[in-house]
Parts: sequence; C-alpha cells; structure tokens
Amino acid sequence: MSLTPLLLRPSPPTNLAYEHCYKPESAICKCPRLSTNIEQVKEQSMISTYRLITKASLLLGLIIFDAAHAQQPGVDCAPVQGQGWQGCAPLNNGSTQQAPQQQPSQPPPRWMDQWGAIATDEPKGILGAATGLSSKLEAQQSALADCAGKGGAPCKLEIAYNNQCAALVVGDKVYNTSSAATIQQASQSGMDRCSKVSTNCHVYYSACSMPVRIQ
Repeated sequence: MSLTPLLLRPSPPTNLAYEHCYKPESAICKCPRLSTNIEQVKEQSMISTYRLITKASLLLGLIIFDAAHAQQPGVDCAPVQGQGWQGCAPLNNGSTQQAPQQQPSQPPPRWMDQWGAIATDEPKGILGAATGLSSKLEAQQSALADCAGKGGAPCKLEIAYNNQCAALVVGDKVYNTSSAATIQQASQSGMDRCSKVSTNCHVYYSACSMPVRIQ
C-alpha cells in the first residue's frame, strides 16, 4: 500500500462549522449547520438595524416636539406625526378654557331736573330768587315769596330756568335777566344787551340750578 495518497489527503478542518461537511471525495460541500449560522447572523443584523431605525425615529420625533413647543409658546399640544408634521393634538382633552365672565351692564344714569327763578320789585330795588327746585311752578312761587318776604310789593317774576344758570345785569337806565349753560355765558349775554342802551352795567345776581343724578 502506497503512503503517498495518504500523505496528500487533506486533513479535516478544525472549524466546528465544517466538521460535518468535509467530504474529500466531492468538490461541492453542503453544510446545513453553516447555512443556519449565516441565516441567524442575517436575522440578528436586520433586528439590530430595525432597532437602530426605531430609536432614530423616536429621537427625531422628540426633537420635532421640542422645536414645536419652543416656536409656539403657550400651546398645550403634541405633534401628530404621519408623513412629516400633520397637526397638533391637545394634551388635555378633558380640560376646557372658561371664557371670562362679562360684568353686568350698568343701567343708564337718570337725572332729575332742577328749576330756578328770579323775581323783582324794581322801584324798591328788591330781588327774590329760588334755586334747586323740582318744578317750574315751585320755583316761580318760591322766588315771588322771597321777594315779598323782603318787602317787595308787588313783585314781578323776571325769569324761570332749569338745568342751567341765570344772571341779573343792572345799568343806569335798564336791567335784564339771561340764562345759559354757565354763569359766565349768562352774565356775558346780559352785559352785551345792557351795554347797547345803558352805562355802568354790572352783574347784580347770578345762580345755577343744575340737574341732579338720582341713579
């Protein structure tokens, strides 16, 4: 028996993955265990890749969420993701913002008219006046009574006015009464009229009866 073929015969590989597939007679070797190991390596590689992609997606989502809240302060919502940014969903679906309560409207103000009047006894130079009364008749009667109470007889009613002011202007030859929104306006009106026909015109009496708010 020749020793040459035995010496040239290749020795079995020591790798355990190939221990059951060594066939010197054949050039083609099918190894079930090797194929299984390769498939497992591929599967583990795919799982690792999938996990990596999942973590990257979660990280990207957190970055988008933080950026959205930074750009829109005060918005209590979270991004709804689909293909990119799709919208914003409220974080507290059960909570609702209460609208500010409106204060009840105040009723419009109500005012009460105020009346005044002036009465005179010209020959005696007596003047009677009334202010702050609730009716024209009451003011007239009060002014006449005031004139009479000072010795005037007969007393003449010169003017009755309401919610404004009045003035009595006297000159050397004439006198007059005027009413206006303010004492200054009433006095100026009387002075203008007196100055046209007389001298030494001056305001002898002035007063106001302005409306009073009751509500």
